[in-house]
Amino acid sequence: MEKNHVHQPERLSLIMATATLYALTEGTFLADNGRRLEIDPHDDRGLSYFQIGLRSFQHCLSQGRRLRLRIHLDPRPDPDPVAPYGIPFRLFGLVKWLPASVPAGG
Repeated sequence: MEKNHVHQPERLSLIMATATLYALTEGTFLADNGRRLEIDPHDDRGLSYFQIGLRSFQHCLSQGRRLRLRIHLDPRPDPDPVAPYGIPFRLFGLVKWLPASVPAGG
């Protein structure tokens, strides 16, 4: 085995982790600046910050625009958490989310 092939899995993991961090940062940036609805038009947030960022990158690339690559994550609690997926079931005044029969996107 050649020496160059030894570190390929580690390099791929680093690239994937970095890309994930950039997509997550883009999603939180859009949400923090009131632009989430441009990408995620649901009343309650239906997409994760990662998915919002990834779709934003795809939109930019499809229009031939450059990506804004920056890393900044706000350490404060999430003011707009993702809406649970499933069916709300009220029991004794509490809401339990039952899984839907069809997975999201399926």
